[in-house]
Amino acid sequence: MHPPDCRSPSGESVLALLAGLEELSRTHPDRVLRLRGTLPADPGQPGQQAEFFELLLFRGFSSSITHPTAFDPDSPLLPEGTHVAAAELLRAPLKPGEAEVLADAGFTDLFQAYPLWAARADRAERLRALHERVALTIGVESVEAAAALGAAVAGSDRPLDVLVEVDPGLHRSGVVPDDAATIAAAAERAGLRVRGAFTFGGHGYAACDAAPGAGDDEVRSLTRAAESLTAAGFEASVLSAGSTPTAMYSARSPVTDERPGTYVFHDAQQVVLGTASMDEVALVVAATVVASHPDGRFVLDAGSKALAADR
Repeated sequence: MHPPDCRSPSGESVLALLAGLEELSRTHPDRVLRLRGTLPADPGQPGQQAEFFELLLFRGFSSSITHPTAFDPDSPLLPEGTHVAAAELLRAPLKPGEAEVLADAGFTDLFQAYPLWAARADRAERLRALHERVALTIGVESVEAAAALGAAVAGSDRPLDVLVEVDPGLHRSGVVPDDAATIAAAAERAGLRVRGAFTFGGHGYAACDAAPGAGDDEVRSLTRAAESLTAAGFEASVLSAGSTPTAMYSARSPVTDERPGTYVFHDAQQVVLGTASMDEVALVVAATVVASHPDGRFVLDAGSKALAADR
């Protein structure tokens, strides 16, 4: 699949193209679109070569693999003059594979903390098999996803546990906290067992001082979700918050558990945010400076071909 050249005479700007593709991705939640191409050279730096870029679009959002992604959703990820050379349509990462690996390693109580889409037959079969092996909890954030989960495990000897995902202000996935009971009701109709709610304060990554406020947002969102659930007669025994930068700020009542993933290893991003010190980073890469420039730029012998995109 090859989208229009953003520099072509067609008149379609790169911003319009990206907006259209993001909107299209909302209607295909089981697919990821990967764009590759080159960014325009800076006219203020004669001789500068165009930079390669790679961008992923999923469920209406874009994220750059090769360049920093601005937290502001109104900030364009691709400037005008960008050349989109190729696109690939990939399967979305919403699969039970990670939990299967943990189950194989002997873990018996697992929570898949994202809204798994189980409408596909192969995915439903794997989910059911995993549910029958371990105590499994799945995140849910829509009526449709709840119905698909229920169908996948229909006839099992016990109901599948779910937590309703609520949005604390990240505006990625999750419902507004006051709608938690609506999703819980759909889950109950599908034969699922609602145990509470969860959230992800990813906006704690927005700036060095964003974590405390994002942690507060997580606590407020889970408090409101619990009120919505209990008022409708549902259980709210699990109220789970997640995000490494916000963990120390959201670990308070009524939150029952934390899911800070990166904290196990830490990385350069956590150091920049002040979440960790360099001594707390589990792994570093020794590289050699092979070229330097008066303006402060330098080149290492370890780049995207040698290292993963995670910072």
